[in-house]
Amino acid sequence: MGFPIRLLKYKLTKKNSIRYLQPFFLSRQDKEIAAKIKKTINYFEKLVTKELKQASFDKNEIIEIFGDYKIGSCILQTLGRYYEFQAPTFDAFESRESNFLKEGITSPSDLRIFLFNKINEDKAGFLSNTDKERFLKKIANSFEVDVDKLEELLWLDDESNQILVREEDQPPSEEDIINTYNWHVIDTIVKNSLSVIFQVKDATGTFAKRIHWLCKRYGLFYDMNYDEQMVLHARIYGVYDNYLQE
Repeated sequence: MGFPIRLLKYKLTKKNSIRYLQPFFLSRQDKEIAAKIKKTINYFEKLVTKELKQASFDKNEIIEIFGDYKIGSCILQTLGRYYEFQAPTFDAFESRESNFLKEGITSPSDLRIFLFNKINEDKAGFLSNTDKERFLKKIANSFEVDVDKLEELLWLDDESNQILVREEDQPPSEEDIINTYNWHVIDTIVKNSLSVIFQVKDATGTFAKRIHWLCKRYGLFYDMNYDEQMVLHARIYGVYDNYLQE
C-alpha cells in the first residue's frame, strides 16, 4: 500500500519542456535518519500491550521527531506495517456457554443494538435517568454480569480501549523501516504515474534482464539503455492492455 500522494516528499525538475517528479528516498547510510527511526521504534515498543487511553499516544510527537511533516507522517504509516491498535476481545462474546452468544451477541456493537432494541420494546424508546440504573441492572442480571462489566462491554471497541500490538515476534530494525518506506514510495509513484524512470548506477546485465523479465511478466512497456557512465536508464510504462483498442 502506497502513501497518500499529498504526503509524498519529492522535488519537481524540468528537462526539454518535460516535468519530472523525483521522489525522496531514505538512505541506510544516513545515520541521523536511522537514529530518529530507532527512537520512533523504541517509542512504539514502550506502548506495546498498553491501552490507547493509558499510553498517551501522540502522532504529532512522533512526526516532530523527524522535523518534517511529510516524512514523519509516512514513517508513521510505515510503522503500521509492524504495529496495529486492536480492540480487546472478551471471552463472554465467544464462549459457547455465554448468555451473550445465546442471544446472538458476538461483539460490542451487537450488544448495543440488543440494548437499544430492549429500550424500544420495554421503554417505548426512552429511558429516564431514574429508570436507567434499574434497567441496566436487569439486563446485566440476564447475562450474569454486574452493571460495571456490562457498561465496559458496551464500549469495548471504543478507540480509547484499543491495545497496541506488534505484528511480528521481534521489533523491526531501522533497515526494515527504511526498506518498507522506500517500497511504499515506489508503490505510490507507480500507481500515480503514466511512466516511471529508474536510473541505476553500475547495473549488471543480470539486473537489466531481470527488469526485462518482470516487464514481460506483468505486461509493461519499457525502454532501457546505458549511458556513457554505464548508468542504466529504464523507463517503464503502464500495462500495455490499457493501450489496446478493440
